[in-house]
Amino acid sequence: DRKRHFVQDVKAHIESADLRAVSIGSVAEHFSYSPNYINHVFKDETGMTILDYITLCRIARAKELLRVSGMKLSDIADQLGYSYASYFSSVFKKIEGISPKAYAERKP
Repeated sequence: DRKRHFVQDVKAHIESADLRAVSIGSVAEHFSYSPNYINHVFKDETGMTILDYITLCRIARAKELLRVSGMKLSDIADQLGYSYASYFSSVFKKIEGISPKAYAERKP
């Protein structure tokens, strides 16, 4: 199906993008579609918005950094495009159910 392949391409683009700068606008521009159209197609195929998917990618990257990097929370937040570490922490906790600090302190 054409839409399914398109959404796979959008996901691959987001996953390979600089997470500091990726947005629905940058994704739409990359694929030469309007933000509304691309978000509509994406949501029809996945059940989530592009922003939701970008957030999930950011949190997945944060988990990786928290496990192996030893970076400060503010540096991780900055690397992922969050202006404030406190906002990043609240998004992380909403998705993961625990704070980034608690996640980092967990034993593997």
